[in-house]
Amino acid sequence: VVSTQSTGQQTQKIQQQTQKIDNITKEIQSREKDVLVVSGEEALRDPSCARVCAGTSKRDSTKWDNFGVDSIYTDVDISKCGFVTVPTVTTSMEGVTHHWDTTGSSEIYNVTTSKFRIYVKAVKGRNGAANNWKWNIEWIAVGYTC
Repeated sequence: VVSTQSTGQQTQKIQQQTQKIDNITKEIQSREKDVLVVSGEEALRDPSCARVCAGTSKRDSTKWDNFGVDSIYTDVDISKCGFVTVPTVTTSMEGVTHHWDTTGSSEIYNVTTSKFRIYVKAVKGRNGAANNWKWNIEWIAVGYTC
């Protein structure tokens, strides 16, 4: 036989747990609204699948290759983001010197779900100078993961 007091305590615990579940559900729903993709290269998908992913090509390990007579390029890996559609990508270049004298670091080529390429017009950055000056690409990508 269950006493009235223990039944009342059980009811109170159930109500507390129900309130916790409601709070968690509200938190999840509010986070789903944190990322809103309003347009993209492909059809829009379930908003709960939207992801913001950011990174850097790293100061000490960006692989810059010479291109033409006055430029360099690098391929940036974004595969860890897990995108299943082509994301929207925004970039900038960071370094310790001379990167202010370049053009092209925000012009993105060949974006896929796993990488993109940046060409930079930088006569002074060729032949390893970009690495010596720690030039790297900082990026933010927004896309879908399901």
